[in-house]
Amino acid sequence: MKRYLKKFSEISAADTALAGVKAAFMADLYNLDDPDMKVPEGFVLTSEGFDYFLEYNAIEGTLLSLTEKAVHANFESIEEISKSAKKLLFNARFPVKLEIAINRMCESLFDTGGQPLAVRSSSYYQRNGEPCGMESYLNISGNVALIYAIKCCFASYFNTEAITCRAKKGITGINLSVILQKMAGIHGISGTARSLPPLVPEGHRTISIKGNNGLGSNLLEGVSPDEFIVNSSLLRNSSTSGIVKIQGKKTQMLVTNDNASGINSVTLKLTPGELRERFILEDEEAITLAKAVVKTASYYNSDVCLEWAKEAGESFFNIVGLQVMPA
Repeated sequence: MKRYLKKFSEISAADTALAGVKAAFMADLYNLDDPDMKVPEGFVLTSEGFDYFLEYNAIEGTLLSLTEKAVHANFESIEEISKSAKKLLFNARFPVKLEIAINRMCESLFDTGGQPLAVRSSSYYQRNGEPCGMESYLNISGNVALIYAIKCCFASYFNTEAITCRAKKGITGINLSVILQKMAGIHGISGTARSLPPLVPEGHRTISIKGNNGLGSNLLEGVSPDEFIVNSSLLRNSSTSGIVKIQGKKTQMLVTNDNASGINSVTLKLTPGELRERFILEDEEAITLAKAVVKTASYYNSDVCLEWAKEAGESFFNIVGLQVMPA
């Protein structure tokens, strides 16, 4: 089972085929051990672990045949391919040995007294930060819910959007991994922080920071977030005077639902008025995030987008996602 499950500490950015792009870069950032960019503990069910699941159920050949058909299919056919593939995956049995290994890994890395996890899809074909229609699940607790969330990630590889994204590029292979990671920002704020290319060569980068109250490594669709625009020239002296701030309406927030179970353990609620009326970040916090973005962009020599979360009462930001843009 050693190749099927890998801790973040055992993965680098070179392991995109084994761990997927999202997981490989997250693990790489984790291993930098930078105090300004805390990455919550986690591990990966690797692409070889997924292959083992397919082989155990003798469905790999059928799924490969479906992906090959998708390259030349119209939308209606892709919908049928999606339904057929998902039915195979949900009806498949999860290997007992693999389930036991996952439980043991969770026990060794996480607080087993109810520590909720984030379960996210990752793929080698998820290039250049493209989401490509695959799913993530938050606030997952308990073994039954965890295994089901993993199977939902498996199935999301065959969402119609994901199939279409790969088919347009002529991709017929299957490569999927699943990230299992300690949840961050359960009672706080979250958002993205992105570097934008300089307008002129050797110019200063601009950092766009967006955020909302509540959970989620990505911003909620249809919800207007707060935005902070920081020029990297401000970072040398940590000056806050030149930050451009745009207040969003922040009408809804994603929160945990303690009365639910399985993968439906988060829910949307209306944001209280006092939270809507104030910016989610202090100016100094925006500078801290901007510095993390510039440091990461310099490390990869490319523009990047960090997904961040901050727990209420904590002074640091957790980095829960990283996209490295093409140079």
